[in-house]
Amino acid sequence: LINTLEKENGLSSTLKRLRVNLEKRKGVKPLDKKEKPSDLGSLINQFKTDKSYKVLELILNNSSNNLADLVTFSEEGIALFPAQPFVYLVNGKALNDQKSYKNALMRLQSGIDFVIDDEMEADFYIEIAKAYKGLGNATEEKKYTQKAKNLKN
Repeated sequence: LINTLEKENGLSSTLKRLRVNLEKRKGVKPLDKKEKPSDLGSLINQFKTDKSYKVLELILNNSSNNLADLVTFSEEGIALFPAQPFVYLVNGKALNDQKSYKNALMRLQSGIDFVIDDEMEADFYIEIAKAYKGLGNATEEKKYTQKAKNLKN
């Protein structure tokens, strides 16, 4: 409701303060209108100061071509937000890409317990299958590939 009022320029100063306080409570720092949240460097600097999950998620989504950043920030994300399955998935993918299949498998198996949506669960199964393939276990690879297919259908 507050966001709708803000879009229609109907926020009193009291409601503006309330919105800021509610966002602080959730751990979300309101972005300035001038800030560009897509600049990776500024996102990293912002994350260093406020450690918010939303900023971490933006960093992970914008670092897809930098494995070192993905591993570093996803591991920090797991330490800070241990119940967020997305950080486990990103970490597992990055470790698979680095051919660290055993570590990827352990990380993915730890994170799958937090998954609540079928699409993400299928993504976990696909990455688990890749890890098993890298480890040379074709039986488990087929099993998890089939689980992923079943969820997508």
